[in-house]
Order: sequence, then C-alpha cells, then structure tokens
Amino acid sequence: MGFLIGPVALLQAGDIQQVDTKIVIHRAHELKDLLNHLLLDTNNSSIQKIIKEGDESIKVLIAEAFKLKSQGEKLLSEKKYMEAAVSLQSALDYVFKAIRTENEQAEPPDVFSARLQEHVKVNDTFITTAIRVVTAEQNPDALELLEMAKAARSRADTESGDGKGDAALLELEHSTRLAQQAIMKVRNGQVIERGQ
Repeated sequence: MGFLIGPVALLQAGDIQQVDTKIVIHRAHELKDLLNHLLLDTNNSSIQKIIKEGDESIKVLIAEAFKLKSQGEKLLSEKKYMEAAVSLQSALDYVFKAIRTENEQAEPPDVFSARLQEHVKVNDTFITTAIRVVTAEQNPDALELLEMAKAARSRADTESGDGKGDAALLELEHSTRLAQQAIMKVRNGQVIERGQ
C-alpha cells in the first residue's frame, strides 16, 4: 500500500512566515516529547533494555541521540526552530537506527510500520513547509532541492507500494533532508518569526 502524499494545505493563512513558524515549532516540540518518551521513560522497557544491554555500536548510537537531543533542546530555547527540528529529527533517526540494529533480524511488522509512518509524518511536514517557503521566495537553488525532495518522496511511495519498506524508509529520510536543506537555503537556517 502506497503513502498518501501529505497535507498540501496544513493551514490556509495569508502570512506564510507565521504559518511556517507554527508548523515547525509544533513539529520540534512533538519530536522533543517523542524523544523524552523513548529515551527517558522507564516504562518504555524495550528501549531501556537496548540502552542498558546493547553492544558498543548501539551505545554509540544512543549517545549520539542524547547529544543531538540536548543540542535540539538548546536550539529550541534559543528560538532557532528549524535548526532545533533538524537536530531533534536526527536524534530520533539515531534512536531508530539503534532499535533497527538491535532487532535487525526480526523487527515486528507493527514496529516497522509505526517507524515508517513517523517518517511519513515528518516528511509531510517538511515538504509542505518547503513548498510554502521556497515558492514564495523563488530561490533557484532551493527550488532545485525541493524538486529533488519531491522526487525522493515519490520514489518512497513507489517502494512502499512494492512492499520494499527499507528502501522506502531510506528515500523518506533522503527526501526530508533535501526539504530541510531547501528551507534553510531560503531562511539561512532559521525560521523567521512574525514581527521580526
């Protein structure tokens, strides 16, 4: 079953900067909460087991996740929302990679499906934001990055439809990075708040 292309119009508003800020702030806080749940909630025993009992390669991945989470929270407190979202998303990717490494041979389909859907949600957010920001600015480099992000998303949908979940996941991650780069190309790494 293929992915549905994400919400093309999350919000209908005249002020693109305000809309983009709200979307990215909301997403950054969602990522922070999810990371807190995965990394700090002692009731989440499967993750805690990986953190405590994983081999050295897994511990390195979890350490990197904590580092990026801390960096993202600092950027969030400094109101650098886009950079915070990118850092927190990278931290989440490291957590998923640690889980994938630990359960490489037999990841339950529902766990993989949930991970895939989380990446779809993230990708939808960044593609939608990139469309709004980049088309408003008409920056040629950013437009090219956006087209590459859309193409990677299309490939992810095709891979998913063909039952190739791992390939779809890689394409989604690539698409999200390209969309983030397109936004940052226009905004110089920051989301511009209303009134600035």
